[in-house]
Amino acid sequence: MSYSAAIDRTEAGPLIPEDAAHEIITATVEKSFALSTFDRVPMSRKQRRLPILDRKPVAYFVNGDTGMKQTSDAKWDNLFLNAEELAVLVPIPDTIYADSEYDLWSLLKPQITEAMGAKIDDAVLFGTGKPALWPNGVLVDATAAGNAVAGAVASATHDVFDDLNAALMLLETDGYEPDAWLLRQTMRGVLRNARDGSRGFLYPAAGPSASGAQDMKWSGEVWNIPAKVSKMGLSGFAAGAANALAFAFDTSMFKIAIRDDIEMKIFTEGAISDGAGVVLLNLMQQDVKVLRVTFRLAWVAANPVSLQAPSRAASYPAAVLTQGTFSGALAFEQAMEQKALAVEGRNALPGAAGQPGLPTGETAEDEAGRTTGSRSRTTNSR
Repeated sequence: MSYSAAIDRTEAGPLIPEDAAHEIITATVEKSFALSTFDRVPMSRKQRRLPILDRKPVAYFVNGDTGMKQTSDAKWDNLFLNAEELAVLVPIPDTIYADSEYDLWSLLKPQITEAMGAKIDDAVLFGTGKPALWPNGVLVDATAAGNAVAGAVASATHDVFDDLNAALMLLETDGYEPDAWLLRQTMRGVLRNARDGSRGFLYPAAGPSASGAQDMKWSGEVWNIPAKVSKMGLSGFAAGAANALAFAFDTSMFKIAIRDDIEMKIFTEGAISDGAGVVLLNLMQQDVKVLRVTFRLAWVAANPVSLQAPSRAASYPAAVLTQGTFSGALAFEQAMEQKALAVEGRNALPGAAGQPGLPTGETAEDEAGRTTGSRSRTTNSR
């Protein structure tokens, strides 16, 4: 006779449905800095020409009543906007779409739009993966024009605001009016931690205005200039002495043109081939639908001559603060290394391979990643 027999959770497991959330948790879809900030210009062909002042006329005083008046001239050059296409194909088998509880197309579209924004910002700011006819990128061209400041180690007489101000001064010396900042995400922590000689915070949530650092949460101001933080995981914002901490812009001089807006179309017939022409997927034969997304755009930085900067080669409408030997960035790298070691150690603890109520070998983090489709984090993407 038994008094201890009972049906436990393992035995009844096949009868117990899992509680699946009907809302997929994703990060907020980020917007492209270039597309949302740069000056928009119309474009009706693949290439558009923008005349730019290359040499200014000069005026002279006349000596005496019968002095000779001197002559001067002016010169214009051309900038070219070259529209290039950004595109992606996303195949989904009909059976997977039919079995899904979610509208996969609706879930994919904002994520693809975000991915395109990240690709655009990486190409515009750092030249990463850029088309051949596009400019080199803001970091490269600003540095070539001498508009780059290397971050320095903080001391009793030097802090991050000295470096940021130096970047602004380079831009202003060229005759531009800074109207936007773009910061590496970790700069939020750097600015939050800025302190006075008594270790009081210079950058509290509401000011003070006298510090030059106003409200800084997701976006704010530094010296009354709007500041945004990039969360796109851009290549040039990764940790590294030559990589960027911050950009200062005169955005009126950056022109971006949309030749064809983002177009999304679902195909039910056709084939996908590789570069050698080998068919990899036959939509009709294999019952697959494909979402095709295309986008055509162009951009250019205008640097006309001015009385302050008579040479276009030595002026540029942006300045960059690179990491250099800046200690705040190094402290962040050390914190990320400690975080990675902590995660590694936690995963090595007994019981980490599985938890009650989860499939064998799966942790709560695994389930969260499987359920939400959340992206993995790496130090290099920050």
